[in-house]
Amino acid sequence: MKPFTTSETLLEKIKSGDEIAWHEFYANYARLIWVCAGDFRLRPHEREDLIQMVMLEVFKMQRHFRYDRGKGRFRDYLRTVIRHQAIQLINRNRRSQANEEAADRFEGETHTFARHWEDEWRTYLLEQSLSILKLRMEPATYQAFTDCIAQRLTPTEIATKLGMKTETVYVIKNRGIAILKNTIHALEDSY
Repeated sequence: MKPFTTSETLLEKIKSGDEIAWHEFYANYARLIWVCAGDFRLRPHEREDLIQMVMLEVFKMQRHFRYDRGKGRFRDYLRTVIRHQAIQLINRNRRSQANEEAADRFEGETHTFARHWEDEWRTYLLEQSLSILKLRMEPATYQAFTDCIAQRLTPTEIATKLGMKTETVYVIKNRGIAILKNTIHALEDSY
């Protein structure tokens, strides 16, 4: 999986019938769909169904869909598809429940879904950006950066652990953060 393939490029490859692009799309978005399904209180087998329903919907739209950034972001489109498919799935699987229960449940979940979607989208972008950063840095440099950011070790602790100067760790941290911010911004623009 190439973490820096843009959605626009990926969508064009999918539209042309590229099977590898489908696998990449699935790998990039299945986890996001799974997590968002939790906002609708879907059980594991229903989450799998939702992933398939969303993928099918994207497949159906591929022949007629033309990505136009001027009309909005792909992630907003995907969020809408996930929400609509989740509602269809719930309606289909829970017809035996009273309509009032379902209506009450949807009202509260709509707000939760939107909030959770944004959180998961930020997590997804961070993971993709860290993958790109890892490719751009030497292993020891990346280790120093992640120890500083994720492990919250002090620059002095990291310098001792990795045999670096403390000043070098500060430089790695600041440069890494700058690269990470730029990468996240570029990914946001490409999606």
